[in-house]
Amino acid sequence: MHDFQSKFFASSPESRTVNDNWLSFKDALSSSITKHVPTKFVKSSDKRPVWLTRSVRRSIKHRDAAAKLAKKSGLLNDRDKYRKLRNETSKLVEQAYRTDLNKVIGNLKEDRRGYYRSIKSKRRESIGIPPLKVNKDQIFSDNDKANCLNNYFSSVFTNKLVSRYANVHCYCSWCF
Repeated sequence: MHDFQSKFFASSPESRTVNDNWLSFKDALSSSITKHVPTKFVKSSDKRPVWLTRSVRRSIKHRDAAAKLAKKSGLLNDRDKYRKLRNETSKLVEQAYRTDLNKVIGNLKEDRRGYYRSIKSKRRESIGIPPLKVNKDQIFSDNDKANCLNNYFSSVFTNKLVSRYANVHCYCSWCF
């Protein structure tokens, strides 16, 4: 980064556009990150929840088959059978989940790892920029979001600001 800083300010950034300056900074930063920041491959877990036992899965399978039959036949008897299986399956799923949760929480004094593992699995983190609303339209693609945000913030970065900060030098720990 120190090399980038000296090259950047020596190349008169005020003569280039903001986009060119941004691209050169972004390239230097990404190459520095790939060079110095360690990475780890994380495997996604496609495991079933612990509480989803064989009997619960079997009940779900029966419920889905009954729903398919009720939809296909349209008979009142099949629909009633599906509703009964749906209610039983919902109760069974809820009971299995509660039993497993009570097992984890009830064992909190002896083994805290299971409790914290359960809490961690419930946490959800969003990564990235959510869909943006522009003039009552939603923007989903990354390129469109970038263009929208670029248009919105482009008025902030002008040539006056670039020339005003051209002689500022960085003394952070990354640059040394």
